[in-house]
Order: sequence, then structure tokens, then C-alpha cells
Amino acid sequence: MNMKADLFSRWMVWAVTYNAAMEKVNLDAVEALMSPIRNNEYDLIVVGMQAVPHFETLGGFASTWQAAVAEWIAVNARTMTLVAKTYQATNQLTFFMAKKRLESVEEVAFRYMKSTFGGLTGHKGSIGLKVRMKGLKNSTSKGAGFVFVVSHFFHDATQNHRRLQQFGTNKYCTFPDRSNINARIWLGDLNFRVEKDSEEVASALRNGDFKDLLESDQLSHGRKHKLVFGTYNESTINFPPTYKLVKGTTEYDYRRTPSWCDRILFEGTGITCEKYDSIPQALHSDHLPVYGEFSIMAPSAGEAQWDVVFESIPTWLTPVPLVVRFQYLNNFWSKKGAYQDWIGIYPATIEDITRPLKWNYAVTCYETTINEILYSVAELSAMPAGTYRVGYFSANFHVLVGLSNSIKIEEVSLENF
Repeated sequence: MNMKADLFSRWMVWAVTYNAAMEKVNLDAVEALMSPIRNNEYDLIVVGMQAVPHFETLGGFASTWQAAVAEWIAVNARTMTLVAKTYQATNQLTFFMAKKRLESVEEVAFRYMKSTFGGLTGHKGSIGLKVRMKGLKNSTSKGAGFVFVVSHFFHDATQNHRRLQQFGTNKYCTFPDRSNINARIWLGDLNFRVEKDSEEVASALRNGDFKDLLESDQLSHGRKHKLVFGTYNESTINFPPTYKLVKGTTEYDYRRTPSWCDRILFEGTGITCEKYDSIPQALHSDHLPVYGEFSIMAPSAGEAQWDVVFESIPTWLTPVPLVVRFQYLNNFWSKKGAYQDWIGIYPATIEDITRPLKWNYAVTCYETTINEILYSVAELSAMPAGTYRVGYFSANFHVLVGLSNSIKIEEVSLENF
């Protein structure tokens, strides 16, 4: 038996950052943005966006960057499901996970830090997401922990001191007070600039001389002198500056010094960056997206078990409200339950655990005893013909803690009853 293989598993992670420059969603841009993951399989995917249009966060608009990315994943990366999505002002974080990993998740948590106008708004600021996995059964060791931070730092070449200060305050979003974090990935429009004039940069770019330019890069200088991201790593940059482009082209607007504003850094044990590149096909903005592919060796969850177990039910019929029975394991309700917990009906494909088709609060359930076994019973809505699954969502832990097998609902006329 390989004990190391039993105790650790490999997690493949893909992260991308994109400043949309306040442009509304464009499906061609989404296709370009997500194209690097086509035909690849990952355990975790993080999409961080900055400067999305304000109307996206006001609600009432079906066509948004977040919705379009989720739809692309549902069609082109069917092994993944949307687990969490959040925003702060014009910044968004969308988090996907392999469906096979869902049973292993113990908790998803968020943190936010606003930096604009002394913290009054979050146009410049950070969003942090922590996902904690279950530990091995019958083990005292903690499960794997991963943190992702999406940031938009202060702009302008002269504002480097403010970016350094913002890094200091925004570290709150990395959950520095929490132990058992195996890896942190920090991505975003960090806005660090190349300290050369545009003519010098243009000449260097014509010669393909990135090394000389990177020696004048504020972030590289700050890391070297432990002023910012001192404990973080960044893979070698082999792509041209990501800002500022003439929208719709790969030409630079030399009224701004071309710079690598969009970056991804990482820290932790057992994490390596396999790929680090820009996406020059995405020309909808004056920024280019940047993505990173990571491999992380982290504690295994082994054969994880749901905290809420649904009874397998036979084929159901369309006119009949769906009724499911389930059991709480490990005293979940008394120890971890909340009045905001809910039970939802999902398509069997489970593309988004945050958006059930129908749902009821768990407190509306009642109890029944069958063959001396205590069950909780949820009475849900009647559903059209199709294949579904029922899930139990924990309000305290922001994740599914139970998921039924597939339930086939068949069409039947009321006249046949």
C-alpha cells in the first residue's frame, strides 16, 4: 500500500482573470476567455472578473458575464458544476468544482475588503473564497483547504504606494487567521506598471525583450524587496503586456505605458504552476485575460460521505408533488443545522448548486418512523417529466451536504388517476 497516495491526492486547478473594461457580455469573448479549458478536466475552476458593468450587479438582466460563463461551462465542461458565485461592486468571483468532488466539500466561505474611498465602496478591493474539504474518515487530520482571491488594485502608474497599502489590507481575504490552508491563488487586475516611457516599451516589444521590461515592473521589484506578495510565487512571464490595448485589436494604446497589469500569484506547499499565459484571442476589452493551470498535492478526502442521506425512491409521476425521505447523519441538524437550510430540486445534470428549480426550507419537513428508523420528510413541488436530483443545502457552510440519486419523473394524465 502506498501510504502517501492514500493520504494525498492531486488537485488540478484552472484560474483566469479578466478586466472587462465595463463592456457588456459578449459571447465570442466568453468563448475566447474559456477556450483554454476545452477538452481538459479540472477539479476546481475559478473565474475572476473586474470592471463588469454596474447593471450586472443590480439584477434583472439575464445576460451577464457570470451567467454566460456558467452556461459555457454547462455545455462544454460537463464534469463541472457551479458551486459559488459572488460579487463586490464591479468585481466578480465564480467558482466551479468537479461533480465527483462535491461529496468531499465541508465548507465554502467568503471574505470581502473594500478599498475605494477609504473602504466605502469596493470597485477597488478584493473578494476571498475559501473551500475546505473533508478529512479522511476515522482520522484526526484536517482536510485540504484552498483559498482564491480576486482583486482590483488602484490604477495609475504613480499610485504604486497605494497598491502596496491595498495589498496589506486586502490580505484579510486570504484567511490568514485560518490554519490548514494548503494553497492560495491570488488573481486579478493588480495594476502594477512598467516604469519606462511608452517609446522604450514599444522598442523592447518590437525586439521581443520582455526580460528588460520586467526588470522595471513594479510588482517584480516589490516582490524582490519583500514589499508586496513576499511569500508568493509567480511563474515566468512569457507573454506580452496585458494592458492597454486598443479594443478589438492586439495593438497597444501608447497613451498608457504597456504593462502586465493582470497577474496570478500563488503560495503553499505542493503547488506548482503548469501553465501561465494570456489569451490574445479575447479582444473585447482593453485588457487581455491571463490564466494559470495549477497542480496541487493536498490531503485526500478518501471515501467521503454525505451528512444528509436521501432514500432512493422509485419512478415518480408528474401530477404528484415530489416527496422525499432523508436522514441526518452525525447529528448534523443539532450540531450544524440552520433555519435557513433548504432542500432543492435540481436537473440531474446539476450545473449550478446555487440555483435549484424548486426548493423548501428544511424546517418545513416533518418526521416519520419506518421500521424503527427515523426519517425526515420533505414535501416538494410537482415537476414536469424529466430526470432530477434532490439536494440539501447548508446555509452555514454554503454547500450541498446531501444529494439524492437520480429520480425519473414520468408523464401521466390526471384522467388516469
